[in-house]
Amino acid sequence: MHPPLRPAPLWLASMLLLLPVAAMAAPFCIQISGQTPQCLYVDPAECAAHAGQLGGACVPNKATLKTPPGPGQFCLVNSDRTMQCLYPDYASCAATAQGHQEACMAATLKPPDVTPLMRQNPLNGPE
Repeated sequence: MHPPLRPAPLWLASMLLLLPVAAMAAPFCIQISGQTPQCLYVDPAECAAHAGQLGGACVPNKATLKTPPGPGQFCLVNSDRTMQCLYPDYASCAATAQGHQEACMAATLKPPDVTPLMRQNPLNGPE
C-alpha cells in the first residue's frame, strides 16, 4: 500500500510564487496581434503548428533568449536554442523558419564602431 500523497510544503509553494515570470516561462511564444504573447512552448515546431492554427506567429521569448551579435538583423532559433543571425529582414527569416519549424527573432544589433575624434586646429583644419 502506498502512503497518501501530501501537498507540497508551504515554503516551496511560496518560493515558486517569488520567481520572476520570465524564469518560469518557456523559450517560445505564440504572438497574436493585440494579445500578450503566450510563452508555453519548448519546441518551436509545436509552437509554429499551434500558432498557424490560431492565426498567429511563433516567436522566441525575449525574456529567456538573447541573440548573439551577428551580421544579420534577424536570427533563426531552433529547439536547442542555437541561433543563426544571418537574415537581413524578417520576411526571409520567417520564410526559412516556417520551412524548418523554427522561430525568428530580431537580432541584438552590433554597436557601431567608434572612430576617435580628430583634433581640429581652427587655423589649419584637421591635424
